Parts: sequence; structure tokens; C-alpha cells
Amino acid sequence: MVDNDPNHSDVEQKAFRRFIRHDKLLPECVVEQLWNEPDELVDQSEMVKNGDRTTVVRVRHENRSWILKRYNLKNSMHSLLHAGMRTRARRCWGFGRKLQAAGINTPKPVAIVEQRFGPLRFRSFLMTEFVEGSLLADLADHSTQGVVNRLSEEYAELWNQLEQLRIRHGDTKATNVIVAKDQSLWLIDLDAMMSFPIDWLFQHYQKRDWDRFMRNWKDAPVVAEAFEQALEHRKAA
Repeated sequence: MVDNDPNHSDVEQKAFRRFIRHDKLLPECVVEQLWNEPDELVDQSEMVKNGDRTTVVRVRHENRSWILKRYNLKNSMHSLLHAGMRTRARRCWGFGRKLQAAGINTPKPVAIVEQRFGPLRFRSFLMTEFVEGSLLADLADHSTQGVVNRLSEEYAELWNQLEQLRIRHGDTKATNVIVAKDQSLWLIDLDAMMSFPIDWLFQHYQKRDWDRFMRNWKDAPVVAEAFEQALEHRKAA
């Protein structure tokens, strides 16, 4: 089945034990591995993060790269409690596409895989495009004041875009923002992202996100001041 969204060309395939949705331009050999042996693809790829909740790898094929994230389940009880819920991969797929539609930089989701038992969902996998760049945390800590000012202005604009959508990131560590080669900022790790229809509730959680973001610079007061001033200027504009 092809997605009705004119901006994307997605293909779906379903079986009793699995589900996949993928961009039709994804190489067929990568799609086959995702469908048949996603765990093997994880094991064969370059490890980025091996955590209890998620395993993240970089998948390479010819001259292209993607990030593949496997959402791990803790135990049998955890699996049963989440079997009837929307998977984390599906949530991130939705937010990724929503941000892209709004013009916010985030790696394009190109595939989602769910291990199922009929209507029940268990482990899931999300593949996104790979964005080459540096982490905001590293770049801001080791850059000139001019570069820091530019990055802070870019981040303030990004923050404003999320505010207009009433979306909070939920995990505003500076390691979750990539500064690409063209100096654009890209949001990654959308696992904790949430949207809010109620203004006061959004503002409450947005403030928590900002407080968390500023803790990135607790040992760099000059950098912290640049981000604070950029946000104030953006709000006054």
C-alpha cells in the first residue's frame, strides 16, 4: 500500500508476525534485511549506542548511510504491557514526518519495522537518513564567540518553530542536536517528543525543556548567556 501523502512515497507490507513501512527509494537489499532479519542487520552494522532501552547502529550500503534504532523490551511483563500500544518507532516516525512537513530539520524516517503477533506489537525498529555533522555540545564548547552567537540564533529559531507547533522535544541534551556541514541545526532522538493541544500544559513542559537545555552549559556561562539572549531577541521580534 502506498502512503497518500504526496510528499512521500511509502510502501507497506504486512504479515501475521511482522509489519514494515518504507520509502520506496530505499535499496531493495536493505528492505529485505529489515523485513527478514532486522536483528542480523543490527549485529552486522557499525555500533553507535548499545543501551538497555535502545540499540543504535549506522547501516552502510555503497555510498549511502542510515541510522537504525532498535527499541528493546525489558522483560516479558514489559512486553505484554506495551503489546497493545503504539510502538516507540511508530511514534518517532510520525513526529519525524510532522517536523519535516513544518520545515524543521530532522533526519527523514525511511523505514519502520514492527515484530507482531497478530494485532499485538512487540519490538520495533526505526531507520532514518544519516546526517553528517558535529554535535551541538562539542561545537558550542570549542568555538569562537561569533560561531556561538550564530548557533544560538539558529537554535532560538528552531525553538520558536517547535513552539508554534506546540511540540516539546522532551530530551533537550545538546547531544541531541547535530550541526550539519552547511551549519544548519538538526534535531535527533525524538523518543520523548510530545504535542500538546492545551497552551498552559505545553508551556509548563516547554519550560522544563529549556531548563534542561541550559544545564548543558552550566560550566560555560558565556555560551549559556548567548542562548538566553538569542531566545529573548527571538521572542521580541
